[in-house]
Amino acid sequence: MSKRAIWIVGAIIAVVAGLVIGLFVFAGDADEAATASPTATATATPAPTQSPSPTASETPTPTAISVTCATISTDEFHSIMAENGFVSWETTDEQIGAQPFDAFPGGPPEDQIVCRWGEGQDIPTDNVIDLAWAPLAAGDQSGAQDYLVAQGYTRSNRDEGALFSIDGGDGYLFTDSDVRWAPQADYLQYIQSPDAAQ
Repeated sequence: MSKRAIWIVGAIIAVVAGLVIGLFVFAGDADEAATASPTATATATPAPTQSPSPTASETPTPTAISVTCATISTDEFHSIMAENGFVSWETTDEQIGAQPFDAFPGGPPEDQIVCRWGEGQDIPTDNVIDLAWAPLAAGDQSGAQDYLVAQGYTRSNRDEGALFSIDGGDGYLFTDSDVRWAPQADYLQYIQSPDAAQ
């Protein structure tokens, strides 16, 4: 073989070897591309559509009535207590203090409040005044009223409602929507429905 033929054969072998090596490299890249995790691409998301905002309701929302010692007692009573240097605090469900509704059939009405006025909660004295109020619908009052009559209370009808009292003792006043208690029936005039203070 001539030198020229050897060069041609060598060139062909080099080209074939390059092609074979290129095929192996290309095949390896293809396998890697097939097993590689996909790359996140940015896609355009449509802008959210704006729905019209709801219009304000024309019906007023009822406000919650605050039931406190201040709201169940009249302004006149507040003035009398202030003149005596008395402050108020709640005694509902405490062991010491009045529990005027506890003996009612079925127990005391829900949301009852019992309040005490005196020189101070931490000052030991009998010089205090208790008042109590509870919501009680007219249709739910007969059991409590019957109980009081059985205990010796006398019923009398007033403009405000039905008064139950014992001579020289405490009194209960049943209105169309609540029941009120005071240690003396005369003090019932100082108790009001909390919504009257609003």
